[in-house]
Amino acid sequence: MPRLLEDAFLKIEWADKHIQNLNVELNKFMESHRHTAFIEHDPDGPGDLLKVRQEYETPSGVSLAMGDVIHNLHSALDIAINRIQFLTHGIMTNYTKFPIRETKEEFEAAINGGLKGKVPFEILNFLRVDVKPYLGGDGEALVHLHNLDIEDKHRIILAATHLAFVNGIRVQLDDGIEANIGDWLIVPNAVAKECFPGNRNVKVTEQGRPTFYIEIGKGLPLAGYPVLPTCVNLAEIVGGIVWAMERGMGVWVKYRDVLT
Repeated sequence: MPRLLEDAFLKIEWADKHIQNLNVELNKFMESHRHTAFIEHDPDGPGDLLKVRQEYETPSGVSLAMGDVIHNLHSALDIAINRIQFLTHGIMTNYTKFPIRETKEEFEAAINGGLKGKVPFEILNFLRVDVKPYLGGDGEALVHLHNLDIEDKHRIILAATHLAFVNGIRVQLDDGIEANIGDWLIVPNAVAKECFPGNRNVKVTEQGRPTFYIEIGKGLPLAGYPVLPTCVNLAEIVGGIVWAMERGMGVWVKYRDVLT
């Protein structure tokens, strides 16, 4: 059976493809070893120092993929409400949008002004009671989705990258024995280092595998939230809302057809 809100679902499915692309970009970045483990020889100290230097910039592919996810999810909501208006009255306009607002008062004004009479009461009630797409409401995440989409129209959404830890660095000590450093936690804004007392000719034999924490950049909605889990969570929220409206409209269309 064809879905009533098919175009909205297609947008969500396209967002899911961009989430897959985002995951690919993140994995490529993780595998690029954008750090350097090196030895600093200190003749006045107790021994050689192992240090880790962070050498990376967040790849543009991450920011571009994230922007594509955000845009398609936001579009899915607008397309769904337009389709509902069409199913109700047989018309579609460029002015009917999913009512996301900063405050509850602004949301109620949008419901009573822009949407009332355009979509069934059941959909309006669902938005009021279950979705609440305003700051402080259950659908507060949609406000951040909306604002991120606005940001992406004017500039690329920036992601910030932090080296979290490095696993598997190996060094060769003066006596030829290799040592595995294990998980090395990286503290932000601090130099990661380890001393090998009595050793003056230590060599790095394995750079290890880094783990990065990639978050939405400062000054943006949801700043500091991890990029991939946030996109997945937003997709689940939007998908749940559209599916609920799909079911509601299915019942409404069924009874409309019976009455007519």
